[in-house]
Amino acid sequence: MNVNQERILRQAQNMLQFKQTYKEILDLDPLATPMFDRVQVIYDNVLALSAKQDRSGKTLTDQKNKAMSTVIDTSVDCADFMSSYGYFQNFDPFVKIENCKKTQLTHAREEEALIHIRKLIDVMDDNPEQTTAAGVADELKQKLIAELDIASKLLDVPKEYRIIHREITAKIDSSLNEYKGILDDSLKGYMRSKYQKSNLELYISFVNAIELDAIPQRKRAITGHFTNEAGEPVRLVRVSIDGQKAISKGGDKGGYFIQNLPPGQHNLVFTRKAYQVEARRVLIVPDETLQLDIVFTLIEIEAQELVEA
Repeated sequence: MNVNQERILRQAQNMLQFKQTYKEILDLDPLATPMFDRVQVIYDNVLALSAKQDRSGKTLTDQKNKAMSTVIDTSVDCADFMSSYGYFQNFDPFVKIENCKKTQLTHAREEEALIHIRKLIDVMDDNPEQTTAAGVADELKQKLIAELDIASKLLDVPKEYRIIHREITAKIDSSLNEYKGILDDSLKGYMRSKYQKSNLELYISFVNAIELDAIPQRKRAITGHFTNEAGEPVRLVRVSIDGQKAISKGGDKGGYFIQNLPPGQHNLVFTRKAYQVEARRVLIVPDETLQLDIVFTLIEIEAQELVEA
């Protein structure tokens, strides 16, 4: 499968895990149940298609590796015979044979290894008598030519494999498109209408399950203004979310926003020097922005404290 197909399938898997988590509730829902059941059928079908695609690819890889190993071994045998003869008889064409040792052919790119083997066969064709005298019988040479032909064909992805791969990919796309149709046209709207108010925890879990992006989109979860009791903007307010390290918020006009806050309840603490600390417990709902304005109260300082200061 390609990256996009894997991404969508992972979303379907997350949704089915969500269904299992809330099985007791959703099994009693006569409208949601058939939709989730259909998603399960699609998911299983895509897994089976993907496995078939992987098997066909693995088979081709295994065949190619075996063919390359075989042709390399035979070419090394031929090259060793020819090199030995070349050095002993001072026959220059065989002495100059290059890149046909086992380590060289094994570590070369497959295409390059086959080029070297073809050149070896060309040397044989140019020097038939010396080749025979070196110990390379015609049967061995023909064996090498046949093995080279097999390896070359396997190196170029066979037409049949491309057709099979393309057909499986099309079937996977069709199944995933059906899944996306169920999700976008039916499940999303139904789950929002049925559970956003009646069971917010379940609905938030559903939204999280179908979140496709590993990195959340930059969405404003909370927005508002910081002011004092006189209505004046308050700048550089320190905001701590769920006990985490505080960050500064609030521009010249006191406006602020908080992004990428996951759905659910959160504890926010707002602090600013000379003002009382303000704490809020908020509920973040998917696809909605919370408007939260904070009015700070000035801390009263006793006169004695001012004198001491």
